[in-house]
Amino acid sequence: MTHIVSVIIPFFNAQKTLERCITSVIQQSYRQLDIILINDGSTDNSENIYKDYLNIKGINNIKGRIYRVLETIIERIKEAAGILIITADIGANIKK
Repeated sequence: MTHIVSVIIPFFNAQKTLERCITSVIQQSYRQLDIILINDGSTDNSENIYKDYLNIKGINNIKGRIYRVLETIIERIKEAAGILIITADIGANIKK
């Protein structure tokens, strides 16, 4: 049985790093991923960037609010499909 790993990525105004971060998670050799993106009320082009990824199986979009990000992360942890849950900093470039 293959286990799902949930990756929670909260971001705010991350247009310069968001695509690199998401791509680095998607390109992992482990393919059973549940990726949860939490928009912390971005006012830059971040929303358009992450919308490009929403058609990929396993990527979920959660729209958070600035004052509720921690609460939103906790809520998503409760709903995450993975047996292992990690969070990725938006500046992360996760190596394979």
